[in-house]
Amino acid sequence: MKRVDLRELDTLLSDDRIVFIACLAHWSPESRMVEPVFDELAGEFAADVTVVAVDTDAPQFVTFAKRWHVTWVPSAVLINPYDDEQPTRTWDGAQPKTELRHGLDSACAMKHRRASVT
Repeated sequence: MKRVDLRELDTLLSDDRIVFIACLAHWSPESRMVEPVFDELAGEFAADVTVVAVDTDAPQFVTFAKRWHVTWVPSAVLINPYDDEQPTRTWDGAQPKTELRHGLDSACAMKHRRASVT
């Protein structure tokens, strides 16, 4: 999983690709606990989802947090350009891998349904 700054993230979001963002802090035991989960999901969903991490201690994180309504560390943000009803989903705190995988599976299913229609 690649760590990105806000400029890199904006570039990724302009690609019409599903982006899954891990909001992590080096000082947070929960962040260290869930980082391997994000790494595993990045491998499992590499064909359809870009998984990246942002550093919550970076100065620009305040802008990111306001933009995506992040209020907890760690958090995960799923940006899904294929979901017209809920293009953004946020999970606060350390979540089980099964919960995060379910969100990614749903996003990928929407992408594949839309691709099969066009």
